[in-house]
Amino acid sequence: AAADEGRPLVGALVGMRTPGRPDRDQVRSVSLFPLSRAGETRPGVGGLLVDVTDRERALLEATAARRRLALLDRAAARVGTALDVDTTARELVEVAVPDFCDGCVVELVEWMNPAEAFDPRLPLFTRRIASGTVLPPPAPELVAGLDRVAYPAGSGIHRMFAAGRPLCVRVDEEFAAGATDRPGRARLLLESGLDRIVIAPLVARGTVQGLAMFGRSSARPDFTEQDLSLAGELASRAALCLDNARLYSRVQDIALTLQRALLPNALARSEHVAIAHRYLPGSRATEVGGDWYDVIDLPGGRVALVVGDVMGHGVPAAASMGRLRITAKALARHGPEPERLLGELDACARESGIELATCVYVEYDPHTGRARIANAGHPPPLVRRPDGTVETLGGGLGVPLGVGGVPFRTDGAHLPDGAVLALYTDGLVEARGQDIEAGLDALRERLAAVEGPLEEEVDRVLSALVPDAATDDTVLLLARIRHAR
Repeated sequence: AAADEGRPLVGALVGMRTPGRPDRDQVRSVSLFPLSRAGETRPGVGGLLVDVTDRERALLEATAARRRLALLDRAAARVGTALDVDTTARELVEVAVPDFCDGCVVELVEWMNPAEAFDPRLPLFTRRIASGTVLPPPAPELVAGLDRVAYPAGSGIHRMFAAGRPLCVRVDEEFAAGATDRPGRARLLLESGLDRIVIAPLVARGTVQGLAMFGRSSARPDFTEQDLSLAGELASRAALCLDNARLYSRVQDIALTLQRALLPNALARSEHVAIAHRYLPGSRATEVGGDWYDVIDLPGGRVALVVGDVMGHGVPAAASMGRLRITAKALARHGPEPERLLGELDACARESGIELATCVYVEYDPHTGRARIANAGHPPPLVRRPDGTVETLGGGLGVPLGVGGVPFRTDGAHLPDGAVLALYTDGLVEARGQDIEAGLDALRERLAAVEGPLEEEVDRVLSALVPDAATDDTVLLLARIRHAR
């Protein structure tokens, strides 16, 4: 074009490798311009070739540095949004692929003894909890084909853990043979399209959680030292989030175990009161709550039904719940008036530092059909009469336990033979964006249709009223009343 049309070409960049340095990429700036003809002489072209490798490399490195900082910024915002191990691992994969690599896996190490030092002479077992790739088959099968992975002694994973820092390896026959004891998996790795892999340890608070692997195909540039540092930073951030999730899950498990231990294993049985009960914990996004319930045999064939709720979550709420439940059971067997029982529970709450708890106590006498109800700020009991009408029991909610200074009261009601009594916690009738009266109306509508066996009916009520993503604990206790003959 410069010779035929007389248009100059200025500063075109051309990448090349010279015979003298075949291992080094270089950049040349090429400029071409036409030479004026004199008389009948042939047209000519002049040119200038300038080595601009260092200048262009600086620009490329600056661009790459900005990209690495942007990736770290995205990782800080998107990794660790939930206190859940699997979610955190998936978030790391989504951040890394495809911006940083073509494939990524996250694995947790299955230590036989967490206090035992890492021994590179022993096989290593991991659990793969997240994976992703943009490469075509068979790469998806390679990254997602296993849940439990075994690495023989001397593998690249062992070398990475021994070094304690990210390690870059090339995918070749030697690496594939040492990465697995299954020939089929080794062949799959070689055919996956992955050319280089960075293996980074997941270490937080001095504890080795597992490892993350970032793989690139030959179509991408090699991993640089800066890329290894970036992989280590991504792994460190993910490891801290994973450790937070692990610790949170451990606390959740402790609270749930404590709560289950403090709830009744078997409720009291009575020929005059048929019971069906359910306790539904809230979602894992929230901590264990303080909901509790009990059915207590009383002298003279009477039966007491109790449902309560300690405000708060976690181990403190579960411990407070257990204290109130056990105290209520011990007090009830001595036969105090319902309002006196709540007064004693209120004193127990204040002495124990329980700032706020609700409770409803119903005492039923099958010989008279009479019920006595005392309420400490709890959602009121409902009763379905044999004709299908649903009514509220008790004259008022009262004040919660732990407030003190306000006396409780006992209300009476007659329960007809065959009536169904419903006691519950607020998780059944309260929902975000919904007035509690709407929840109570929905519960009354469902109770009006309760006619069959209570074990079936209690599940129908819960499935209709409690969403799958409920965040609060829920208790529902149904009792069908029979009079003594």
